[in-house]
Amino acid sequence: AGTPGGLFRLVLPAAVWIPVLCNSKSIAANTIAFFGNSVIAGTEGAGVLLSDDSGNTWTSLNKGLPDSTINSFMVSGLNLFAGVGEKGIWVRQMNDLFPNKVVPDTAILRQTIGFQDTLYMQSGVDWSIQGTIPPWFSISKLTGNGSDTIIVRALQDNQGYLARYSTLYVFSSVASTTSFTVMQTGKNFATDDHNNAGDIRIIADDAHETLNISAGSEMKNIILCSIDGRIITNLAVDSKSARLNIKSVPGGTFILQISGDGWSSTAKIVL
Repeated sequence: AGTPGGLFRLVLPAAVWIPVLCNSKSIAANTIAFFGNSVIAGTEGAGVLLSDDSGNTWTSLNKGLPDSTINSFMVSGLNLFAGVGEKGIWVRQMNDLFPNKVVPDTAILRQTIGFQDTLYMQSGVDWSIQGTIPPWFSISKLTGNGSDTIIVRALQDNQGYLARYSTLYVFSSVASTTSFTVMQTGKNFATDDHNNAGDIRIIADDAHETLNISAGSEMKNIILCSIDGRIITNLAVDSKSARLNIKSVPGGTFILQISGDGWSSTAKIVL
């Protein structure tokens, strides 16, 4: 409830209102909107405030606003519209505040049935995995709300010599669509050699300037190629972990080839 004396919360079946946006000056809350699991308050003098924990803590969302008085809100799709003082109506796309991110962005399955890999959904909103799931793998969870763990399991052997891929999409009512890839190696990847590599993890930093790569065995060479085979980066390493600078690499789909003594692995990544 928004009042001239602040914002208050009532948790049923309790009968007492608790102040969640009040101080000695009493921040007036003129309007309230809900976006996913978050509450957004339009205030008199403090602009737009957002809370992800039911009002216990608040973050300012006032960048670009011409006035700190918010009269009204309207949520439409991924946009928040605000009536701002006497300055008209302003809009902000909210999907930058509510990302759905799958880490790593590629699940790597070995050629044989039963092998599994783990993906981590980093999210604060509802999500669902959509797309055609081929019969050669399964996914433990297709829907959720917030961060979660997803297990991808191989249901069939890959009888081909080439790796096979499948791309799936993560949708949300309040976040932009993202994607991830499931790859199963083919016969040209020796199973024993791949075992020597251990678990390979490829994680981009938040700024998408660096790929952090780790393996169970020492890596000797890392090659980043375009989807048509053009070599972009060829990095010699002698370690179980490495950092690949991708700051100047344009967005798109790429092939990452990682090799060590007696083993090699290939992953499809999207930057």
